[in-house]
Amino acid sequence: MTKPKRQIAPVRASWQALDVQGARLPGFWGHTLGLHEGKLYLIGGIATPGESRAQAGEELITVDTTNWVCTRKFTTGAGPEFTDSHAAVIAATGAGPRLYTFGGTDGGHKFNELHELDFETYNWTLPSVHGTPPVPRESHTATLVGSQMVVFGGHGDPGDEPAKGPTTALSEPYLNDITVFDVNTHTWHTPDVQGAQPPVRDSHAAVALGNRMVIYGGDCGKEYLSDVWAYDVLQQRWQAFKNKSGKEPGTRAGPVMVAVEAGLLMFGGVASGDIPFAPECWLLQLGPSPLLGLKENEAWWSELVTDGGAPPGRFAHAAAGAGETMYMVGGYAQDEKPLSDVWMLSIAAPVPVAAPKEPKSHKKKESIGMKMITSYNLFCEHRRPEVRQANPNIVPREVESIIGSMWKDMTSEDKQLWKQKATEQNNRLAAEMHQLHAQQGGDMAGLPILVSNLTAQMMASKK
Repeated sequence: MTKPKRQIAPVRASWQALDVQGARLPGFWGHTLGLHEGKLYLIGGIATPGESRAQAGEELITVDTTNWVCTRKFTTGAGPEFTDSHAAVIAATGAGPRLYTFGGTDGGHKFNELHELDFETYNWTLPSVHGTPPVPRESHTATLVGSQMVVFGGHGDPGDEPAKGPTTALSEPYLNDITVFDVNTHTWHTPDVQGAQPPVRDSHAAVALGNRMVIYGGDCGKEYLSDVWAYDVLQQRWQAFKNKSGKEPGTRAGPVMVAVEAGLLMFGGVASGDIPFAPECWLLQLGPSPLLGLKENEAWWSELVTDGGAPPGRFAHAAAGAGETMYMVGGYAQDEKPLSDVWMLSIAAPVPVAAPKEPKSHKKKESIGMKMITSYNLFCEHRRPEVRQANPNIVPREVESIIGSMWKDMTSEDKQLWKQKATEQNNRLAAEMHQLHAQQGGDMAGLPILVSNLTAQMMASKK
């Protein structure tokens, strides 16, 4: 029997249902969610009748993640009217931060209009653009990779002609084309995609990871999908991934996926099987990764072990991520009534460890002890989210450089405080490990190791 190259310690996370104050938050599904300067922006969607004008593009609903207060502000200009199942991104442009929405449906017609919102004036415009936009569609995705908004897939109208494809006109409504919009030049272009491409689909999940757009699942009309693909914006090439973990969430339509420091978080959607509205949450990690032992075309799925009350499974919800946190709003569950709940999922990064070797007869089996957290590691974990928020366009290496400079400029007294915090955390973890060891009466080598993601990287660099 072939043994795995890596074992992944259990991934732990905690759900928290948030008590939102202020303006009433209506129930939503088919909306989008963006995160900008600590605020969640809800756009469009189908709301509880009579409770919102957001679907009409006249109202912008925000939730402040610092105090969980909801506000509802009316907008001006040419907003996206009565749309759901659209796509949206928030981008930093030369003119300042902007929110873009593309496509969607009013229930009778599909659109391919691009709308732009100025965060300073809350005014919508139909920007002047160059190039040919994608054909009208719904249930597609728009993913911001650098300054490029990548529109992929969705559900169009038979007879429409995509910019490029195997046929001159759509013979079926499901799409797998890519069109890219540059937020700085306001130019649409259709890349000359190389190699094999994923099957057509709508209601999939998509998220940016470096210079790639990663997609998972969706509905191709005949069945739900479970495949994982990544599109490299620079190479203009797709790559399919093979799952190496031995378990996976399976087929899903309508899940959400966000990028966190540990990997890609996925929740919800409609699944095949006995539980159609899937209630579990998964972490997806992609190769190449020497730390995880994954090759370039390999992936690893891990089901999260969660604490606290978990939200019910749902479809057509929306999510946004930052640091090691995923925010989720709305959707509909099995009764198909719009939900107005807001949830926060906080994750502890998993630690990859080498697969245990078979002990030799003349040696005792070695136990794996707890990995200590240093004061600098703890400082980095606390400062990284605020550095990322203040500098949204810098790469991870620059984030760590800024944090390193902050640590260097600290006084000895301030560093001593972080040393005390690290000692307290290590003592608490040690106590938990001993308690668990006593309860199970087993070898410490069989217990999960929970340390920070940064610590795991430092451990790997010293090997």
